[in-house]
Amino acid sequence: MPPAELPAPGTMESQLDNLCARLSHNLKWFSCSVVFLVVMSIFILSLCLAKSPDNVRCHVTEASLVTDSNLTIGITIRNPNGFYHVHHDHINFTAYYQNQTSGSLLNNASFSQGRKNETHLTPSFNGMQILRGGNDSDSRENYYDILVKFNMQDEYKRQLLPRTRHHRHLEYSCELKVPASSASSFNTTLCRYHNLDP
Repeated sequence: MPPAELPAPGTMESQLDNLCARLSHNLKWFSCSVVFLVVMSIFILSLCLAKSPDNVRCHVTEASLVTDSNLTIGITIRNPNGFYHVHHDHINFTAYYQNQTSGSLLNNASFSQGRKNETHLTPSFNGMQILRGGNDSDSRENYYDILVKFNMQDEYKRQLLPRTRHHRHLEYSCELKVPASSASSFNTTLCRYHNLDP
């Protein structure tokens, strides 16, 4: 059996050069890709940090008349921000029905929320004289139009460097259709807001 022929020295050097060239090309491509990803990540993070915090979002998820003079609601307050914690100070709830107003026992409540956090509150309102089964239009439609308003003095704090703070004073309005009886169901209602800051 004849011995295997070895490649010529020039051929080996040429193959080695080709291999080194391919490795160098792949390394350059990989390095460029890593640099591009790092730059894009820094750019996106800078945009997120430069963005002002979004206002908290509020929905009334429950509303019922426990008695003819006692309204109870369930409200969800959500901090939608991924970079900001928020502290709510001195929340004041007021319910309006026709020419009557009633404050809540939760007035002046304070609490904090972390990032992407939800908090559920259940304010109740006493002393509203609602005559069920009467001849008013609300009673005939099986619901009562009740407006709930609440003010919130909020402080948004960013935990990442550079740390910043934003202060806002907002008033939320929730136009509720409260069922006149347990036979009807309450539909979740979004609360609208406007800024009270000068």
